[in-house]
Amino acid sequence: MKMTKIGLVAALVAGAMLVATPALNAQENKDKKGKGAEMIKERLDKMNEELKLTAEQKPKVEAALKEQGEKMRALREDTSLSQEDRREKFRGMREDLDKKMKGILTTEQYEKYEKMTPPGGAGGKKGDRKKKDN
Repeated sequence: MKMTKIGLVAALVAGAMLVATPALNAQENKDKKGKGAEMIKERLDKMNEELKLTAEQKPKVEAALKEQGEKMRALREDTSLSQEDRREKFRGMREDLDKKMKGILTTEQYEKYEKMTPPGGAGGKKGDRKKKDN
């Protein structure tokens, strides 16, 4: 009789774990997407504060940041790339974003944008990084 109760309890625990796992994974994925959206909003807020974006510029900048965020997420999830290939693609994406920003921002805003700390605080200022790469 004791073995039957223990077996029943074990089966219930295993069943509960099977039911809860997909819900936990869904929550984890939602948290990741939420963090990405939160980071984009923080970056947009910082750019708005430092660059004094106009009402016309804000949606354009936000769209460019969202597009880059989606591309970066897809690139991070692509396991077929080597670390060097991934790094090169990230660099290209950064350059693409810079080109888009140059088209959206005024000359003065773009100069300030180039000096802003890159996302993730990857060492120094963007301008410093460009000098090192060249």
